[in-house]
Amino acid sequence: EISQSIEWCRPDKVFPNPEYFNTSNNQLAVQIGTLPDHTFLGTLMAICAYSKYDLIENIFASRPEDFLKYGIYTCRFYVDGEWVEVITDTNIPCTKNMITGRYAPVYGTSDNVNETWVAFVEKAFAKAMGSYEEIPNIKVQKALLHLTGGSVQAVNLKDETQRYDTVSDHEAWIVFRKKLENDSIVLIQPQEKKSVDPDNLDDPNSAPPAEVSNVKERGPGDNFFAPEMIYSVILCREIGGHELVLMHNPWKIDGYEWTGEWSDGSHDWDLYPELLTELERDPQVPWTRRRPNGYFFISFRNLVKYFNRAYYCKLFPSEKFNFYCARGECRARHAGGPLVPLRDKNVVLQEASHSRFKAAAKATAAVVVDGDASWFNNPQYRLHCTTPGTTQVYVSIIPLGSAEEGVIEQVQNVHITVTSSPKSTNVPAPLWDVTSCEVVAADRTEPGILRMKGMESSLWNLELDNKHYYHLVPNTIRRETESDFILRVYSTKPIVLESVNPIPQYVLPGEWRRVGDMDSTGGALKITGSDGVVRDNPKWSQNPQYHIEVADPFGKDELYLKIVLRRTDHRNAAAHGKGGHRNTTTHDAHDQKKMDALVGLTICKADVLVQDGPKHKKKPPKQNVMGELLPTKVSTLKKDPTTEVEAMMRAAELSQPKTILRKLSINPDSYHLT
Repeated sequence: EISQSIEWCRPDKVFPNPEYFNTSNNQLAVQIGTLPDHTFLGTLMAICAYSKYDLIENIFASRPEDFLKYGIYTCRFYVDGEWVEVITDTNIPCTKNMITGRYAPVYGTSDNVNETWVAFVEKAFAKAMGSYEEIPNIKVQKALLHLTGGSVQAVNLKDETQRYDTVSDHEAWIVFRKKLENDSIVLIQPQEKKSVDPDNLDDPNSAPPAEVSNVKERGPGDNFFAPEMIYSVILCREIGGHELVLMHNPWKIDGYEWTGEWSDGSHDWDLYPELLTELERDPQVPWTRRRPNGYFFISFRNLVKYFNRAYYCKLFPSEKFNFYCARGECRARHAGGPLVPLRDKNVVLQEASHSRFKAAAKATAAVVVDGDASWFNNPQYRLHCTTPGTTQVYVSIIPLGSAEEGVIEQVQNVHITVTSSPKSTNVPAPLWDVTSCEVVAADRTEPGILRMKGMESSLWNLELDNKHYYHLVPNTIRRETESDFILRVYSTKPIVLESVNPIPQYVLPGEWRRVGDMDSTGGALKITGSDGVVRDNPKWSQNPQYHIEVADPFGKDELYLKIVLRRTDHRNAAAHGKGGHRNTTTHDAHDQKKMDALVGLTICKADVLVQDGPKHKKKPPKQNVMGELLPTKVSTLKKDPTTEVEAMMRAAELSQPKTILRKLSINPDSYHLT
């Protein structure tokens, strides 16, 4: 019915003297129309009320007088790591009052006469989103991101306060005040009873978001603040031992007004007149007791009592921060999932040191079992600081949908882990496992942060130095869950951020089968007899065997390999069970025993048979006394199309023919690992 009565009107048909901002009225207030867009409007008003930077001016890319002259205007929103301009005409959806004949905007508009900026921004945002009907679906984090380009963290205010109160009585107040003063916009929402949509939460243990709340009852104190509405924190003041917070209320809703301690009509101001005088004379305080203009004071403890959700939006002004951005994806084998170490790090490090010592004595490779089979396959970025001292770094990762046209998929959360390794060590560019580094921070382990599906993940206030390499490893919540992402890094000093090349991967299928005389089910290297004695397994050599050989026999750099043995019959067995074909207890017991069987891997030095014939010893490249390679003459022969590695392998084979023998047994004195 509303859509049938909507008329699109130019501003001069709706407002007496239309202008972006009404400078004669300092009160910031908004009127909600027929659309439940209070989340977007509340966020927009909080940005306008932020006094440190003129963020609304940044949203408008066209001059204030252009919309009257040309009938169009330009807004810009932060999308996928960059500002995108949206050009829109000035027609506003309105309805006509049949009695007065006047037109009024259908959706959100400023409470100040003649102001058009609220209606204009909402229309441009609706165009960017696809329609006005998409605006009610937006969350506070997304609205802040698109309107400011900052990094957003949501916290449960009560939980955070209780956690800091264990340190000292004033620790929560100090932390809250520091966040506000650190170039951050702070939005809060009232406490209320909620009905939870579990599909909207990334972490089932997280507190539910206020946007999915459903108010059923109202009790004492519920008349102070409008449910689901957003209020903004302007500043904090501690005077005479009183912890006071100045807030802004953009809503003119009857029946909701703060009348408690330190409200405009509170007797607390009469008891402390010197405090009132100091605040009213402060040029940074846009409030007086007689003309509050939508602002009000509240004690910090009452704020925590009546509000349960806080959103911190960290801003990064260009004069203070360097900005780095990269687009990546967790897809296919690069969707390695979260870090789930299966073994104690200290045990792995001890085994690795012992393995290196034994390998050096046996002239072979050092091997260690680290327990991580997939996390290292995630996309990796290496960061290092170029200036002495510490550098403050903020890391933000924004999940995206599919980049392919016509592909619609649910946006998955992408998390981030930051590790460090000393520059003095021989650290390879890719990060192979968590045992070779220290975990600096991980967003999933940050206390107090609320995580909701499809929202930004971030790490703030990382103090990094120039003596370490730092790896940033994005990952989805589980292996093979795919998502694209935007990685943003802000630093107070210049840094170097580089994408690490993916680790090459080779997949070789295999199987344990017993078919007729062919039996590849050899079993473990050692078996325990009925008498409890551990013996060599005579069938061990029947297992499948694979050979690894270095292509460049003269390479001096360390070569890193990770071998992962993974069963692939679990899914087939599970699918077979769902089909309903197995209906006997014998088959079920047999299949369960098969599913419970463990797999193992033995790594040892290969046995090589050198064939008889003339031996042409391959000479290493010529070097000087310093060990540096000497330049060779350029060959005049026609170049072979094969690659350098293939040519080297062929030359090695021709110089000394050999045959790799099947391993029949392992000498206890020879180096091996099972």
